[in-house]
Amino acid sequence: MHLHKIFYALQLLAKSDTKIVAAANGETALMLHTVRPIKGGIELRSRFWLGWNVDLQTHEPIRVIPDDAKIDGEIAKRLGIHSIKEMTNLAKILPSIYRENKDNF
Repeated sequence: MHLHKIFYALQLLAKSDTKIVAAANGETALMLHTVRPIKGGIELRSRFWLGWNVDLQTHEPIRVIPDDAKIDGEIAKRLGIHSIKEMTNLAKILPSIYRENKDNF
């Protein structure tokens, strides 16, 4: 995978109605949550780039694991399960939080 495609996608993202709500530059992965409006609410998407990071000074993508390293499928599976649990919990609580606070922005 070429990480420059991510940054091109981010340029396109900036021109859309999609907003970045969270980004993390982890030790061995890059994570991005985005939100966009849809009929009846919002859509939240999460992206993970395992084995990649961004240099905080140059903002350039860097590979943080050896090029020949393989990502363990179990790691990706656990990340997917974690995301499902997290989003399910958020789906339960965010609508009421929004209703309570929507006029305070």
